[in-house]
Amino acid sequence: MSEPYKLGKLPAREDAVLFKFFDYFSKPDLPVPPEVFGVWQHFWNIHMYQNDKIGNCVFAGAANETASWAHDIKKWIKFDDEDVISDYAAVSGYNKSNDPGADMSVSAEYRRKTGIVDHNGVRHKIDAYVKLPKGDYDALKMAMYLFGAAGIGIMVPDYCQRDFDAGKTWKVKKYDNILGGHYIPGVGIDADGDIVVVTWGKYQKMDRKFYEKFSDEACGYFSLERLLGRTSPEGFDAEKLITDLKTLKSPFGYEGYTIPT
Repeated sequence: MSEPYKLGKLPAREDAVLFKFFDYFSKPDLPVPPEVFGVWQHFWNIHMYQNDKIGNCVFAGAANETASWAHDIKKWIKFDDEDVISDYAAVSGYNKSNDPGADMSVSAEYRRKTGIVDHNGVRHKIDAYVKLPKGDYDALKMAMYLFGAAGIGIMVPDYCQRDFDAGKTWKVKKYDNILGGHYIPGVGIDADGDIVVVTWGKYQKMDRKFYEKFSDEACGYFSLERLLGRTSPEGFDAEKLITDLKTLKSPFGYEGYTIPT
């Protein structure tokens, strides 16, 4: 087998993200996602960002998410390896002798307050992030549909790289050990009901049972950059969410939002 790819997601922390998906979104009011959806059907400009050698998976994922959101509204954003590594270093203290990985919730807050830098020096922020119920396939599906992507943390069984290299869908099967934590953007659902994710510079599929067993945390991200006028490409109205975010007290601290015109 080839040299193992790097991982880099630190262990999940219970209640690190206090704003929970279903605290805001009412199940009866949510749309029904189509059976098949996602940017994976038409966007192919995804990159490794040296995540085969460096444990920067959280920020490699962030760059791929942001580039795909821009593509959804017919814009182009370029990230270089150096851009992604610089943000990873700012959060984690990474250098050539120290590659500690990154915490998903700390990284999400960095993305909200500071933003990730692109090739042109422009920083791209998220405007809110919500915790998804652990291993909940339906909540993940809804978050991917509403927001365009969701951040998934998994604990990686030892057969994953082998199956990735072979182009096989990740499924639950016998394993000897867990290699560590990994961050992968979830970007849609295929015709088999499998979750399409981005990892190590490619699209990869995992089935529902794999997600339910091996995911230890997940977040949905809301970005005003992705809006066309006042709605997402799926027609999701941002007005109420932004109004609600403005009313939240500490520790959320979401304030100052404006809807693009």
